[in-house]
Amino acid sequence: MSEAFKSIEQGLKEALAHVRGERMATVHEIELSEPDVQAIRADTGQSQSASDGSIGRKKSRRLNRG
Repeated sequence: MSEAFKSIEQGLKEALAHVRGERMATVHEIELSEPDVQAIRADTGQSQSASDGSIGRKKSRRLNRG
């Protein structure tokens, strides 16, 4: 069997197990530190509005947090 076939076969087995409610996957949890947004904006030369727009965040969301 080719590697592609083995990979597809394994994926199908995992999909069937998922449908049956069986656990097959391993979950890895990692912790990430909060990004320094001001430093990132300074490095990229973006204003706060431009930075918000680049990630799809609306200005009203930034102003209304609390």
